[in-house]
Amino acid sequence: MDFSLYLFLAYLSGAINENIPFLETAERVVAVKGGGYFPVLIKLNDGTLGAVVRGGAPHIGIKGRLDWIHSENGGETWSNPSVIVDSEFDDRNPALGQMADGTIIMAYAEASTYNDKGEFDTSIGAYTLFYVISNDNGKTWSKKIPFPNIPIKNGSPFGKIILLPDGTAIMPVYGGYDSNYKGTVKIPENTKIISGLLRSTDNGRTWRDFSIISATNHNETAIVYLPDGRLIAMMRTESDGRLDQSESTDNGYMWSEPKPVTLPSQHPADLCLLKDGRLILVYGNRIKPYGVGAMISKDMGKTWESDKRILTAWTSLNTDCGYPSVVQIDDGTVIIMYYSVGTSDISSEEMAIVVRDKAEDLFSDQTEWARVGLLGETPRRINDEYPLSDQVNRGDWVKYEPMSDEFNGDDLNTNKWVRNMYWWRGRQPALFMEKNVTVSDGKLHLTMCKEQIPEEFNQYGYHDYSSAALYTKDRTHYGYFEVKAKPMNSAGSSSFWFQQDDKPGYSTEIDVFEIGGKAKDYEYKYNMNLHIQRIANEDKRMSFGGVWVAPWRFADDYHIYGFEWDENYLKYYVDGILVRIIKNTYCHQGLYLIFDSETMPEWFGMPEDSDLPSTFSIEYVRAWKKSK
Repeated sequence: MDFSLYLFLAYLSGAINENIPFLETAERVVAVKGGGYFPVLIKLNDGTLGAVVRGGAPHIGIKGRLDWIHSENGGETWSNPSVIVDSEFDDRNPALGQMADGTIIMAYAEASTYNDKGEFDTSIGAYTLFYVISNDNGKTWSKKIPFPNIPIKNGSPFGKIILLPDGTAIMPVYGGYDSNYKGTVKIPENTKIISGLLRSTDNGRTWRDFSIISATNHNETAIVYLPDGRLIAMMRTESDGRLDQSESTDNGYMWSEPKPVTLPSQHPADLCLLKDGRLILVYGNRIKPYGVGAMISKDMGKTWESDKRILTAWTSLNTDCGYPSVVQIDDGTVIIMYYSVGTSDISSEEMAIVVRDKAEDLFSDQTEWARVGLLGETPRRINDEYPLSDQVNRGDWVKYEPMSDEFNGDDLNTNKWVRNMYWWRGRQPALFMEKNVTVSDGKLHLTMCKEQIPEEFNQYGYHDYSSAALYTKDRTHYGYFEVKAKPMNSAGSSSFWFQQDDKPGYSTEIDVFEIGGKAKDYEYKYNMNLHIQRIANEDKRMSFGGVWVAPWRFADDYHIYGFEWDENYLKYYVDGILVRIIKNTYCHQGLYLIFDSETMPEWFGMPEDSDLPSTFSIEYVRAWKKSK
């Protein structure tokens, strides 16, 4: 099966959502209420900000108009909308840019595709393209001027109109191929849809010299010019709504073969070259959680750091959101404007929302992030071959059998596992005992009991309680590890972790989870810890704790817990959703995978005797490694 088709089917099945950090520290400003659709944001020559937004009607509506808003303080506050165009038809789908001489151009589509009842109907009417001009920073606008003859019908301009170094302005335009076109542009055979460029060499007064970017499967297109002379086009695909990238080295006349950059339903795009040389891509995220995604390229768009992408907005109520537009102002602040038909945290109204953050904070090398609040809709499993958080295998995972077990037998597989720990007997007063590790009904069970302990262990502080532990014979580092488990319903701990203590110079412990299933004040807490006891022969003790608070008791049911470990980051997942990231500074040596239960009197308190015996059950553990 074609991989793009597989991605699309996986998306439809609910197997894909975005497991990436939220930009929770950014400032958020409502620029427009009761409208604000399809914003295009530009930094004006005087350093202020201007944007065109849709008002008068929702996403579709014959009363749609286009408004101007302006900010003189870096997007902290915005003017009331003033009308740019408001015809008898639906004015929509704007493009915006400022020319070298200060002239502002706003291009748009006037849609007469409505029947007598005011219902949207593409069988009647058309999208007719116009542009208007402002010579006073958006205070007043000219009468509408029709587009030149181009090979597009029922199309639209899109996004930012940008300038080349010689002052030539280029405007992205897309739409269906007009088979009645009689101009000079050569059209490839079997063309149905076109994404292309118009040019102006007179500060936007006239437009001509149309060229094609793509004549296959692309519509809304964002353009950026780079210092090395390349143009990058980020194009929305017609079929599944992902973003494809194409490049030109001759000012937009010839273009490379498009290559995919995002998942299906992540569109449309905008691009901005930051002052520090990094290129930022923002896009509408129509995969839950709905909002706006962003990623960075450090090599001028040759590669994208998709593993470090973030959500700059994530609280939209449905897919009627996005269309982000991004600029950077003189003090370094990055401004992203998008629209949303209601959010879960601001208002149920239609809005244009501004996200403001310093560039260095927006994509800094993140040392730690933890989720606050609900998981949202979790991904559906469509196969057992890959992690729940990555059902389409973007991570290129291959099953790692030495640390994988479905526990289908009648006893523990001693080719993979060792009961108890050779380096530790357990946390007093509970003693690890081999009998408390069992396999039955397709599950691994670790049980804590109230019972008499062999007398020889009393001198070490063990008495009255037994618990359980096991570890893998194999030791490894880096990979993805996933368990489906139900913690014990007592104050005894249920833990999934990694450790070793016999590599010279190192003592490292990664606690994927330590759950107190019935411990007071801990029943809803997912505790994640990293402990460094020694590093590089130095007695250097450090701990890095993190907590995610769930809306349900962990001991009430089975959930799926994942842990992704690579040379750069440690990532923690619950039910396929990312809940924590921490930078990996110290964990680069092979560790055992461990399950255990302990008494933790100073943390969870002692379990009530009436709750014992209690059992921590694990349905499976699966491990993967990168194929390369």
